[in-house]
Amino acid sequence: MQPNVFRLMELTETISVLRDAKVPNIAVLSKALLGNKLEKPPLHKGNHQTDFVVLDLTFEEVDSIVEVLFEAEAFSVQDNGEPSAKTGDYVHLVNQWSKYRDSLV
Repeated sequence: MQPNVFRLMELTETISVLRDAKVPNIAVLSKALLGNKLEKPPLHKGNHQTDFVVLDLTFEEVDSIVEVLFEAEAFSVQDNGEPSAKTGDYVHLVNQWSKYRDSLV
């Protein structure tokens, strides 16, 4: 899969983290993140949660998303150093977005 192609579920979670972090212009970014769904093959049986979206963002936009996600990942670790239930989700998102950012260099 191309680094700029994300599952709808990943983008929905990303938007949620950005909203919680009170990122400015989240509405504009949300529209960009959810705007370019790939057409499903004729025999595809999944619902809207299995959609894939192609992103066309700048390095700066992707880098700022990675920063917010990385911060969320860091804050999700418990005081004793153990990961919380959300840490794995954040790790996955940071990895996905970092791959996309790296592809833009």
